[in-house]
Amino acid sequence: MSDEAIHKAIDAARTFLQDDAERLAYINRELAILDYNSDHRDAFEEGEAKGRAEGIEKGRAEERKSSDNRWEKLMGLLLEEKRYDEAKKAASSKEFRETLFKKYGLE
Repeated sequence: MSDEAIHKAIDAARTFLQDDAERLAYINRELAILDYNSDHRDAFEEGEAKGRAEGIEKGRAEERKSSDNRWEKLMGLLLEEKRYDEAKKAASSKEFRETLFKKYGLE
């Protein structure tokens, strides 16, 4: 930028700063822009948090459903084979249950 352009910009700023109405209008415009941007950022963050929470809940629901399906299949197989003692033990022992899931290919 040339010296002349810099001096013109400084003069324009001085003139602008001396006019109270223009300065107030400028400040109000800038505040409105800041408020607008802040509101949009807040809305985006709120939407992102809500979406994340919904995704987590959906994942948990799918995991519960999958777990329930494995459990139902295992119990069906054990009862069909009349393996009542193993069914009873599977109901109380997670480790044993996992062993049976692997044995029956229900992983």
